[in-house]
Amino acid sequence: KISQILQKPGRSVLKDMAEIVHQEIPVRFAARIKQLETLPGWEEIPEIAEIRNIFATSFKSIRMVRPDSPDFIQVIKDLKERHALVVPTLSMGIRHLLSQHPNDLSEDFANDLLNRFFFSRIGTEMLTSQFLALHHSPTGIVDRNCDPVRVCELAAKSAQSIASTHFGSSPKVHVSYHGPPKKRTFVYIPTYLYYVINELLKNALR
Repeated sequence: KISQILQKPGRSVLKDMAEIVHQEIPVRFAARIKQLETLPGWEEIPEIAEIRNIFATSFKSIRMVRPDSPDFIQVIKDLKERHALVVPTLSMGIRHLLSQHPNDLSEDFANDLLNRFFFSRIGTEMLTSQFLALHHSPTGIVDRNCDPVRVCELAAKSAQSIASTHFGSSPKVHVSYHGPPKKRTFVYIPTYLYYVINELLKNALR
């Protein structure tokens, strides 16, 4: 959807992005709330109850304002601030839930839940970050000439540094490109490419 929006000129880019955020984010949040409420005894786990309430608050706040309202941008800024600690809080809550319900939940179930939760969060972050960034740049967080080699090199350097800190050493990571020079870059979001590659490499270098 972002690539389609970038093809449109002028203020319609920001207008369309606002409408997409207003439509997509509540659907994602409703799914996350439903997902949390299916967990056994979720109300008894403070961290999970807190995350559920955060999503419920954000769902209501975004539904109570129109995408063309001047207040919409502040609603999104508040939402991002409210969700800043969702990942570590949820991870802690799931650990507590597993310890209290060892016979009802497995590690595989917990990992699958967290993976689906985090992938949805990446999409949400991309949408909200793009909307806010479009107020300052015509392309927002999207780079029309994203160089995946450079991004992967930076991600590898970070992952190697983390591995060296935790394990005392790290295998070398070599990044190379074997295609035509003119096709090395493409339209993408370097921040999220970096995040995905960095996570993959951190797991691989353990």
